[in-house]
Amino acid sequence: MLTEAHQKEDLGRAYVQAVAAAAGVTVDMNSRNHDYGIDGSFRQIAKFRGKLAENGYTIDFQLKSTKNLKMDDEFVTYSLNVDHYNSLASRKKIPRAKLAVLIVFRMPEDPKMWIEQSENDMILRHCCYWVQIMPPLSANRSTVDVRIPRNQLFTPDAIQEWFQKLKKRKTNLTSNLLEVQSRTYDQ
Repeated sequence: MLTEAHQKEDLGRAYVQAVAAAAGVTVDMNSRNHDYGIDGSFRQIAKFRGKLAENGYTIDFQLKSTKNLKMDDEFVTYSLNVDHYNSLASRKKIPRAKLAVLIVFRMPEDPKMWIEQSENDMILRHCCYWVQIMPPLSANRSTVDVRIPRNQLFTPDAIQEWFQKLKKRKTNLTSNLLEVQSRTYDQ
């Protein structure tokens, strides 16, 4: 039998897979053998010459499944390993790094409440929240409390918004790069 930690991880992965499918994107989950702070990647699909293909836009994510979130009216707070926090926060400082988000799957305390099935429904409780970790890096020794607005639910619309943000960022980078190249050739 799986450990509780592995059950939580697998249910979180199933949740992410379902939301990605509803958003119309592919999701690649990393192998369990290696953990370097990124658990998977979303890849956008688009038509190219009449056929569907990955369009080159990718968003990485780290996934955490937990029964232990602190909650108030506006925020959920998750204690994230400081190395994972700094890995995500450092992405913003690297000009061509992929966008990366933290996804936190909030689960009931009682494992019997995690999933409910009938002929009509399959309910996976409770929900996922997301946040993009921004610099500065943390000097903490073990964990960082990450506050996530409760309205930042991980949904198909959220994934589509990330890709729109990524396209805008890439367009700005490409424009700046072309401007620099143009100036270089003009000299």
